[in-house]
Amino acid sequence: MFHIVLPALENVHNTISTTGLGSQIKDATGMGVLGTDFPPTDGALRPELGDYLNRNIGFIVNNGIPLLVNIYPYLLYINNKAQINLKYVLFTSADGVVVSGVWYQNLFYAILDAVYVALEESGGSSMEIVVSESGCLLLEETRHRLIMLERTTRI
Repeated sequence: MFHIVLPALENVHNTISTTGLGSQIKDATGMGVLGTDFPPTDGALRPELGDYLNRNIGFIVNNGIPLLVNIYPYLLYINNKAQINLKYVLFTSADGVVVSGVWYQNLFYAILDAVYVALEESGGSSMEIVVSESGCLLLEETRHRLIMLERTTRI
């Protein structure tokens, strides 16, 4: 299915550009495309999606389109409670954490840095990133999103 994403992006971009709405319509990307998010300095895209994502990144960069990403620190926390302090997730940690020589005040910033590193390694260093969603999902919403993410990335 990923092979049809770029042609779809191109068609949508061409259509909204001809109507003059190109700067007003955006789309978001779930963080399921990160293969490595820790340590953030090793951020990388999922290897099995590399070719598709690299082409999409090239298209986005060439057209000056910002990449909208959804970052949910809580999802990382619930799978790593023993390693991650809840205060670090909830933006209330006074100390932050030093990872690979870089200080992060909270998990949100660490994940965002992993996104920047992954994009830089994939030719997207000049890409504008906009965080479009974040927060703590409700349990049912979390289950639904994880099921949908699994379904879409399995195709």
